[in-house]
Amino acid sequence: MRAIKWGLLFVLALAMMSVSACGQGNRTSSSLSPIQVLQNNTKAMKNLKTSHVDLNATSQISGANATGFETPGNIDVALNGSGDQSLPDNQEKMDLTLTFDGFPAPVSEVATGNKVYIQTPDGQWYSFDNTTFQQAGCGLASFFTAPTIDLTSLLVLIEHINITDHGDENLHGQSLRHMTINMDKVALKQLVLDNPKLKCEVGSQDLNTVKNFSSTVDVYIDEKQFYLHRSELQVNLGADDNGQTTSSSSDLTIDLSNFNQPVTITAPANATPLTDPKQLLGPLSGLLK
Repeated sequence: MRAIKWGLLFVLALAMMSVSACGQGNRTSSSLSPIQVLQNNTKAMKNLKTSHVDLNATSQISGANATGFETPGNIDVALNGSGDQSLPDNQEKMDLTLTFDGFPAPVSEVATGNKVYIQTPDGQWYSFDNTTFQQAGCGLASFFTAPTIDLTSLLVLIEHINITDHGDENLHGQSLRHMTINMDKVALKQLVLDNPKLKCEVGSQDLNTVKNFSSTVDVYIDEKQFYLHRSELQVNLGADDNGQTTSSSSDLTIDLSNFNQPVTITAPANATPLTDPKQLLGPLSGLLK
C-alpha cells in the first residue's frame, strides 16, 4: 500500500514539473501549482453543502441514430436554466428551457428523496422513481437534470491530461484561477464514468470508433475556499459506426454561486406518477412538431 501511495506522489510530482512549463496568459499571485489548486478544489467540493446553479448546454449531432433517438439526420438540442442544489441529501430544483430542433419549451425539475418530478409547459407535474429516470439512457428525459463535473478522476489520470494555466482572470467580479485541461479519450471516458449525467451531454458514441477527437474542460477556481465557480466542457467527436458517419459538438457551461447558503426544496403536490420517461413525449409533443 505504501508503494502505491509513493508511486502516485511521484507521478504527481512529475506532472507538476511538466505543467510548470505550460505558458501562462495572466500572472497569479498564488504560489500553488495548477495540480495543487485542483487537489484543493476536489477536497473543497466534497464538503460543499449547497449552491446556486446556472447552466448552458448545446449539442449538435449529425448522423443516423446519433443520440439514441430513432429519427436520423441532424439534431440540435439546447438546455438553459438555473436553480439550487442541496448536495448532502441529493436534492435539486431547476427551472429550464429545453430547445429541441428550434422549438423551445419551459420545463421545471425537482429531485428529492427517491423521486424526480418534471413540470411540462402546460403546468402539469409528473413524477418518476429516481432509479427509472437514471436508467433512461440518452433519451429525452436525460436532458431534464442538471449535470455536474467532478474533476477528481482527472488527477488520477494525470498522464492523460495536459494543463494550461492562464493565471488569474476576472469572472463575475471575482479574481479566479483559470485553467484549461486537455483530455485524451481515456480521461474523457473516466470523466463521464464518474459523472453519469455527462454521458448524453458529450454524445453517446463509442469512443473506440472516434476518428476526429478533441476534448477540453476550462475551470475557474477561487484560491481562498477553492470552490469551482465555472466549468466549461467542450467535446467534438467524429465517428464511423457500422458504415454510418456520426459527428457531434457539445458545449456545457456550469456556473456555481451562493455557496453554502440556505436552500429549501420541496416536492410538488398532485404530481401524476409515470413509469417510463418516454411517457413524457405525449405532454411534450408540441416541442417535437
